[in-house]
Amino acid sequence: MASNQSNYCVCSKLGNDALASGHTSCHARAKLRRSRADQITNLRVSRYRQVVVALAFLGRTVLAGGVGSTVSGCQATGARRPTQRSSKLATAQTTEASHTAQFPNVEREYRGFPAAMPPLVSLELRPLYHQWANQSDQRNWYLAQEQTPPVGFRPFRKRLVRRFPGRSFTIVRAYIFANDSVYPDGSDIDATVPGCGGRAVASDGTLCPTTLYPGEALSPEQARDLVEIVNAPNDLPRVVPNGYNFRYGFVFFDDQDVPLAEVDVDLGVVNLVTAPSTKHAGVDTMSPQRTDRMRALLTDVGLYYRDAESTLGQALNEQQELDGRELHSLRWVPAMTGVDPQTVLSNSSPREKALLCAWQAQVWRSGLPRHNGGKITCDDDTTVAALSFADCQALIPSCNASVGQIEDCMRQQRCDPCLTTQAARPCRAVSRCFWGMSFVAR
Repeated sequence: MASNQSNYCVCSKLGNDALASGHTSCHARAKLRRSRADQITNLRVSRYRQVVVALAFLGRTVLAGGVGSTVSGCQATGARRPTQRSSKLATAQTTEASHTAQFPNVEREYRGFPAAMPPLVSLELRPLYHQWANQSDQRNWYLAQEQTPPVGFRPFRKRLVRRFPGRSFTIVRAYIFANDSVYPDGSDIDATVPGCGGRAVASDGTLCPTTLYPGEALSPEQARDLVEIVNAPNDLPRVVPNGYNFRYGFVFFDDQDVPLAEVDVDLGVVNLVTAPSTKHAGVDTMSPQRTDRMRALLTDVGLYYRDAESTLGQALNEQQELDGRELHSLRWVPAMTGVDPQTVLSNSSPREKALLCAWQAQVWRSGLPRHNGGKITCDDDTTVAALSFADCQALIPSCNASVGQIEDCMRQQRCDPCLTTQAARPCRAVSRCFWGMSFVAR
């Protein structure tokens, strides 16, 4: 099997793509002259280098099957193991069953995928995977909600104010968006909507497709703290010479629930950008004090793990090593499309096509082949190539099979891209119905 590969650097410290990446952060290599931030970054860099080699987790550089592993029927065979099995692993094997009831089955690991993966090395990972599963599931995004542009909405991106937000507001809601993003390319799905792509609010005042629904309302005290953080001056001029990966959004609404302002924060909680803007430069690199306050606020609303660089990060690295890089993401990728399984694919509506294509992109986001031209060539010269979100919707196959039947086979293909195992071979008959990718036998 061969694949196209290219190298890049993940410029973030936390969250779905950063924690699971096993990479040295770009921000860590940038000389951020900040005491606490440098300590955190250096600690994370040191630990990550001990565990995995530098491969891009949510981007373009991936070796099929992960580091030193092969994929067969979703078993991480040949994956590199620690020289001594962790005591946490033995504990997890005996206690995991008693904790199962704490989390919904719909987003538990192995859901619907023909997976054979190790048990969790630490039960502390369960809430983290559960949170990622909730964020990654396209059924939980505004993509799945009916939206109409709010009456009275006035675009605020090009406005400049002396003090943010520049108008009185009624409520602030916190969101996480770009939940399909593959850094540094950004969100493929949001790119189809004007004004989205690194922002939570679209040009027409609706919420961008990948924004997590319904958001978390801030208390009046939290809203005041946010405004203070945004307007507080830095002690010194600061800049981070890297790309930006904005993922957290705070949207200010008036008494008619119409958006009037927005604050977007990057994944590492180092930079923010406001609309309307209070400075011509646009991106504001926060001082260590402002960063600490912003992280505390994001933690309070349940969007940020403050201890991710410590024990939780170590457990995550160990779990990724046990699972194998290609299979680790099966612990949180969405298991279902959200479309009625009895629906005939050819009869799917535009909204259903959007859900189908978003699901396919999420399932393959952490494995080969990825969207936007990614492909693999199987041993029998069969080529499996992926499409962008826009092309996926435009090129939904004309097929009379049910969505449920095809969905089952696409889950098989996630674990066996070339459909070579005995369990997956029957799916070759419906491979022409796979949306979002082509499966061409030569």
